[in-house]
Amino acid sequence: MNNIGFFVFSSLVLSAAVVVKGKDSECECEDILNKILQKLYANSGEIQKTINELEKDLKKINNQADENTEKLCKIENQIEKLNIEQNAILNIVNSHTTGLDNIDNSIQKIIKNEEHLEQVLEGNSCLMDELKRILLEVRDCVCKDDTTSSSTTTETTTYKDITPTTSTTETTTFTETTTLDTDSYT
Repeated sequence: MNNIGFFVFSSLVLSAAVVVKGKDSECECEDILNKILQKLYANSGEIQKTINELEKDLKKINNQADENTEKLCKIENQIEKLNIEQNAILNIVNSHTTGLDNIDNSIQKIIKNEEHLEQVLEGNSCLMDELKRILLEVRDCVCKDDTTSSSTTTETTTYKDITPTTSTTETTTFTETTTLDTDSYT
């Protein structure tokens, strides 16, 4: 509307100038000025239509901006939920990792216990071999001393289980009878 005021002011200045020149040209100038004013009014209507359309577009843009802001808030809320879920998953993964570490430690303990058990069994095997050797020596000595002898040898081996409350006992009995014929030496 400021443009219209400017044009009206301009037309008044022109009309004043025409009046100064003379009355003959005054009619012509009024016609020209009227045409200019009509064009200005027509242009002002077009300008007003353009302004109205721009205001409508601005409202649409503002509405779209509001919708985009709402969508952005929803997206931010979804991101926050996803972050919470991701943290929960990370906590589960960490607990499973801790569980796997505990299982690995238990497996290492079992391996150490197996190694210890193998050492104990090897020690028991060596003791059994030594005991058998001693028993054989004792039997040989007893057999040499008697012309007719009957000897009974009892071999006892105790195996201890890993748990201290149980034990296994194995008993082996050797019976050997030797008879010497004294008549054949005459």
